[in-house]
Amino acid sequence: MEENIEAIEVVENAIEEIQEQEVESQDNYRSFEGHMKVLSADNPLLKKVEIWLLNNQNTRNHSRYENLAENMLSFVNTPVLVAYVNNGRTIGDGHNFRMKKDMMSGEEHPTFVDATSERIVGWINSPEDIRLEMDSLTGEEWIIAEANLWSWYAPELTEMLALQGEEGMDVSIETLVEDPVIVDGIEVYHGWTVLGTTILGRGVTPAVAGAHIRTCSFEDELNGLKLKVASYQEEQERNEDNHFTERKIRRMNRKQLEALQARFPEHIVVNASDDGLNVCLLTRDGYPCIYAFGSADEQTIATERIEPIAVNAVYQFASGREVTVDLNQIFDFMNMGSESMKGQIAALSADKEELQKEIDSCKAELNAMKEAERKRRVQAVKDAAKVALDRFNATQPADEAVDDEMCKQIAEEADKGGYDGCCRNNGEWCGDKMAEEKVLAYCATKIAEINKVKAEKAQQQRNQSKSTFAWDMAKGGDGIGTGLDGLLSRVNNK
Repeated sequence: MEENIEAIEVVENAIEEIQEQEVESQDNYRSFEGHMKVLSADNPLLKKVEIWLLNNQNTRNHSRYENLAENMLSFVNTPVLVAYVNNGRTIGDGHNFRMKKDMMSGEEHPTFVDATSERIVGWINSPEDIRLEMDSLTGEEWIIAEANLWSWYAPELTEMLALQGEEGMDVSIETLVEDPVIVDGIEVYHGWTVLGTTILGRGVTPAVAGAHIRTCSFEDELNGLKLKVASYQEEQERNEDNHFTERKIRRMNRKQLEALQARFPEHIVVNASDDGLNVCLLTRDGYPCIYAFGSADEQTIATERIEPIAVNAVYQFASGREVTVDLNQIFDFMNMGSESMKGQIAALSADKEELQKEIDSCKAELNAMKEAERKRRVQAVKDAAKVALDRFNATQPADEAVDDEMCKQIAEEADKGGYDGCCRNNGEWCGDKMAEEKVLAYCATKIAEINKVKAEKAQQQRNQSKSTFAWDMAKGGDGIGTGLDGLLSRVNNK
């Protein structure tokens, strides 16, 4: 049974490890945390304790209690409470109560009759037990009280406190506040009344003054007041951007666990004691086991000393009845589902391989079809260019036939893919048509050049065949000249 309890604690610490990742450095982070320690006692039926209750610093819930001196006497004649859970095996929890509707008035009020509800185990007796004190280390002003716990009615609690010594236990207060004001985003309470102080359990998120968990409406004297329960647990559920209060947890750091994991390649290291001698492991299929080193110098892992363990979880109902569950049974169901899932994955993997083969075959066929179509288009372009040229030359005289230079150019372009993507608006390929049009345009250009040359030759011939007049043929040997002027000169000289 002790091994089971230790194993549960190890597993719980492992689960909390993820939640504690951000709890490494919060130098700029301020939060309220009450504290309690044991003092000497003259009466064997009373255990005197000192409680650091409240300061005037901003809380993580963006609130602040002011006027400590004026309001500190509201702690007088208030109870000290504690809740017992896990059928009394766990001492201390949080502000445990539930709201109940009154059958007569229909109003809600808190009830403390459940098995895990807070119960009164002491009280702060007189004004002389309350004082203000400045913390010499932080410079913060605190309300500090001395209270009595009733040892006869809470022997387990007083024994635990005695064992804690100077370390003490965390506390949280419940207050009624009125007329809060908002200053720079902080809800400030100038007037407030204390309802009680609750001793928190180990492992419970420390209290934060002014944490808003519940708002209860009361008749008459409590009308208009808001109940502020200084606990962080339910606030955490509402606020995803919350921060965890730093707690003293003795555990190996991540690098140490990684080094330890290397020594257990067939298992998963969940956690280990601070000295690393006791290790909590999980098998690869999820079953818990432990290993204990004989000494810190032990280098070789003796696999036969890896011991399977049974880990139990206990759930307590509101009636106080408990149900114990063997976590190995849960692992069995999980593994059954895992094996079924593995079978499904294997079947899906086989199907995937077959589909991949079909896909690869289809891709190969498609690529072959693409290549065949590409070659067809290239040849179609070449053929279309040649046919267009031959058809054009068939209508021309032999001396005016167009050369095949454009067909050669088009063939080179087609081999390089220049006509593969030529398509109309409807997606129909038209590369061969474009090649044909290109050849005809080239032919038209060539014919235009031929016609130009012919025209120039004709003009030359026309120039050479002009009429010659008698006077143009007259000789000018007599010095008179030729042409019409020469002829007239000769006639006149006669």
